[in-house]
Amino acid sequence: MLPRSFYSLLGFCQAAGKVCSGYNTCEVNMNKGNAYLVVIADDAAPNTKEFFEGLALRKKVPVIRGGASELLARAIGKPKRVVLCILDQQFAASLLNAAGEAGKC
Repeated sequence: MLPRSFYSLLGFCQAAGKVCSGYNTCEVNMNKGNAYLVVIADDAAPNTKEFFEGLALRKKVPVIRGGASELLARAIGKPKRVVLCILDQQFAASLLNAAGEAGKC
């Protein structure tokens, strides 16, 4: 379970325009090298998890696994989302810290 501070910070990232969400948009941004962090919901489909974890490994982008898709979506003010990418290195580091995974960025 991710802490409440993680979701609050995710909302700030969205307000700053540094979050992309959804399968296709995240895939494009990761392939372009724009993503600094990937967040995958616990309830994402196994194929989605496998695809983004593999892509993140190849692109050397840290991954946070956790949180229900509804909580992630609510934090960014969008309908249900199972995958998010953070497009700013400082926000990515802050989110990793908030999730208790500092040092992976």
